[in-house]
Amino acid sequence: MVKSLYRSLTIVSLIRMTTFHENMTKEKFFVEWFGLTEGKEIGTNKPPRRNWTDNPQEFIDFVKMCNDECENKEFCRPCWISSQPMRYIKSEQKYGYVRKIGEACAIEKLFFDFDDDTKYCSKCDEFIKKDELVKDKQRKGSFCPKCGTQCFEKPRKEIVANDVTRFITGAKEMCKIYNFEPIPFIVGTRKGYHVYFFLCEIFKFESTNFGFAKMLYKQMQDMLKKDEFEFMDRRIIGDLNRLARVPLTRHEKTGKMCQVLDENLNPTKVRSLEYYKLYGIQLDFIKDAVKVVKKLEYEKMLKKKEQLEKFEDEGIKDDSYPFKGMIRPCFTVRMTKGEMNHAQRLAWLSEIYYAGYNTEEKMLELCRKTFNDFTEKESLNQIRDYFKHERWNFRPYKCSTIQSKGWCIGTEACANEREIRIQNTNKAESI
Repeated sequence: MVKSLYRSLTIVSLIRMTTFHENMTKEKFFVEWFGLTEGKEIGTNKPPRRNWTDNPQEFIDFVKMCNDECENKEFCRPCWISSQPMRYIKSEQKYGYVRKIGEACAIEKLFFDFDDDTKYCSKCDEFIKKDELVKDKQRKGSFCPKCGTQCFEKPRKEIVANDVTRFITGAKEMCKIYNFEPIPFIVGTRKGYHVYFFLCEIFKFESTNFGFAKMLYKQMQDMLKKDEFEFMDRRIIGDLNRLARVPLTRHEKTGKMCQVLDENLNPTKVRSLEYYKLYGIQLDFIKDAVKVVKKLEYEKMLKKKEQLEKFEDEGIKDDSYPFKGMIRPCFTVRMTKGEMNHAQRLAWLSEIYYAGYNTEEKMLELCRKTFNDFTEKESLNQIRDYFKHERWNFRPYKCSTIQSKGWCIGTEACANEREIRIQNTNKAESI
């Protein structure tokens, strides 16, 4: 009863702390935060954890659910939403839950996350970085790598605030080159701050241009953060599908509201997001970022072309590989069926590369003709990953490796073909 009363008083006090500009309300703000482009992914610590929706009312109901429910003696559930608009991709069933999966389809704002990602060791009187902490499966918690003492969170928001202030000042100075001064949307979190710079116009893109959009997003973020910041989360740079805490929702561990702040990091009135878009990132800034990315893409293409030409001159003509120019029966039999498991498909890419399908276009066309479940996007992603990591430097699997994986069909034709090619190779080497 006492705890219930405490929670009620906490909620009332948090509501009183939040003030709204003119006719703005909390519900109107949530509708604006959700946006009108395609949809968003919303998430919490309850299965299915994250789920795509295009219904603003479903998002508002989700916020209420997160506020009212709790577990593990916490105040509520965490409430997250994708930082960018998302289109629906597919549904999947996992652990008994059906989840709708989305993918970013537009750049609405540039998102930066600042927080103190350390834990404090009272014995050493030091703050230990998350990656340096020692995990112990037998004991819950994180432990100091020096003395073994259990470490706890002790956020240093005043130091994080210095990073945020310096970042915003630098970003504004940078934008003055383009004759505008953006106004950031800032949210106070438990251990730090979320900083958003809205674009004056939403940059939409097709699914096939996701790679380019990701590079553009990173380029615009990099243009604003000219310096390095100790407390900036580097994982969010270039991450279009990132989820972030919903403003004006409570933190599950403290029950405190994630307030909207001004540039001095003090609570301020909640305005319409149109205000931040009006004073947002202007088109000249975006156009310059596009030019840089196009130049990088062109240079990358030239480099890849040079690498492929060099490899074709030096590597593909290497007669020591006995199956050059052919696809072995253990792969062709599955190509005929139009079915392969994931591991086989990855191995198949090297197989067809050495068979002469040595460009993205040739590989994609063969995928289109081969697989019953062909999807251009997934196939292109795998092919691009193959070239990106220069996997053409590695020869296809040996027959012994294929046999160990259970893929060998053991046909006499395959054995004869292999023997003939080995004999030809030996003859060439003797000559």
